[in-house]
Amino acid sequence: MLKIQGISKSYGGHSLFEAKRHRHANIHPFPSSVDREHFGVARAGGADPEDQAALPRPRLGFYGVVDERMDLELLGALADARPDWSIVIVGPVVKIDPADLPRRPNIHYMGERPYAELPQFISGWDVCLLPFAVNAATRFVSPAKVLEYMAAGKPIVTTALPDVIEPFGHIVHVGRHAQSFVSACEHAMGEPAAAREKRAAMMRNVVKATSWDATAEKMLALIDEVAHHQQKRRAPAMLAGTRTPEHWRTVVLGAGPAGLSTAYHLGKDCLLLEQHDRVGGSCRSFEERGFVFDHGGHAMASTHPYVHEMYAMLGKAERGAATVEVIRKFGAAYLMAVGGAAYLVSKAIRASRVVAFGDLGMEAIYEFDVKDMPVTVAVDARGKSVHHTAPKEWQARIGKIPVSVE
Repeated sequence: MLKIQGISKSYGGHSLFEAKRHRHANIHPFPSSVDREHFGVARAGGADPEDQAALPRPRLGFYGVVDERMDLELLGALADARPDWSIVIVGPVVKIDPADLPRRPNIHYMGERPYAELPQFISGWDVCLLPFAVNAATRFVSPAKVLEYMAAGKPIVTTALPDVIEPFGHIVHVGRHAQSFVSACEHAMGEPAAAREKRAAMMRNVVKATSWDATAEKMLALIDEVAHHQQKRRAPAMLAGTRTPEHWRTVVLGAGPAGLSTAYHLGKDCLLLEQHDRVGGSCRSFEERGFVFDHGGHAMASTHPYVHEMYAMLGKAERGAATVEVIRKFGAAYLMAVGGAAYLVSKAIRASRVVAFGDLGMEAIYEFDVKDMPVTVAVDARGKSVHHTAPKEWQARIGKIPVSVE
């Protein structure tokens, strides 16, 4: 949810709006919209992508990120129930182990594809799928692809997602469990022509009434309205000789690593706003009982030197002089994993408890009981850091290795 002074916007479906509307006096929902021209191309048919062309019909497809929100058991059950159906999954696999994906002869994982190719895939499908798990992770999911499927004019079968079945339950086919999902797919493909055309007409009406441009215009109108009222309130003070508000070319909301990086590149014409009294977002260090805990927030990767410097300032890590000094001051130690770190460390953990930031789920700080943990001391109680001593030691050793040139 985005807050601007005097107005609040919820990005998601109406269920998110209903859950958060009490938090602001002037809140407006903006559900997902659709690029109808782009996905409308699928209505005209056309050539299949090469790796889909040879798959037998009927074809049932899904595109999007394949992650913990997808009901993998449902997907496997669908393939098992109808081995004569081709199930096409287009999209990257993230945050889950690819080994956990159901593997069947009739499930075809196409991987990530360019946005421009999606209408080609959809045009060759007989049914479009929304096989999401219904749980806490999908409670407020409002998938944009339901409108994109509608723009393509294809029958849609979905699980019982609140923000899909509430507004579109009369248009889509709903399967609340594996068996009924299979039945919904059968019904979607076997529906009489008149009933199918009635659904298609309703899809066209829904898609015609929305667009990303229309959504943006509504947002701008609300922002302009609030800005106008605020300007009227400021007018007396401005007439009294106070400073005219500054105008900024770009405003960046949130001073986490991404916001800091963006503002850095945009330079002096950019205003960076942060609601908390510190920058860095979830990236921070804190001390407890002589130990320094580094919390990195979401994983980010960069090769740019200034980004690395920013990470060092925000998290400090055990390599930074400030953290080494704290470790020395409290007579503590900082350990680091060695060997096949992730696997070996996981095997050493016997029990755990949350120490801090429990609301962040798997990104919380944990205290572990471990046995035979493969670690070495990175910074000892005197402040001696392996990151300083090891390079010098190896330089000395390498310098003693005889080198012959032939």
